Amino acid sequence: TLYLHNRCNLRCVYCFTDPQGKAASGPHLALEAVRAAAELVAANCRQAGRRMTVVFHGGGEPALDPARAEQVLRVVEPAAERAGLELFRYIAPNGALPVATVRWLAGRFDLVGLSCDGPPAVQARQRPLRNGGDSSPLVERAAGIIRAAGRPLHVRVTITPDGLALQEEIAAWICE
Repeated sequence: TLYLHNRCNLRCVYCFTDPQGKAASGPHLALEAVRAAAELVAANCRQAGRRMTVVFHGGGEPALDPARAEQVLRVVEPAAERAGLELFRYIAPNGALPVATVRWLAGRFDLVGLSCDGPPAVQARQRPLRNGGDSSPLVERAAGIIRAAGRPLHVRVTITPDGLALQEEIAAWICE
């Protein structure tokens, strides 16, 4: 599981990484560290007879810089190939991304775990854009692009005290 950086385009009310929304930059996961880790994980997977999985996750938006994420994939993929392993690619984006980025995600990852906290009113309250705007239309658009590309899509929901009583509504909305 790789946390590429802590930068994000949202200002989630429950964010543990940057609760004040101040992280505009910060440390990035070095490619040398990714390379070393990928080689170690590939060797362990080969020894255990398992496929290799790379997960792009965050306390930041992992797809905020698709060029950097692509660089990381280009480091991990050869490590799996050298070990003779199948590589499974998973990413957990927030979905509030440009269309080109979402299309790239749909083309490069085997599974996308979209972060969406529920219907627009819930999403807008819990996961606003940095400027305070509503992220829900962007997330819905991202889900449509991913599904239209034929890519499997999971939805990851953060349930807060505000959403506790809305779980049935949230699940129904996501399924629709």
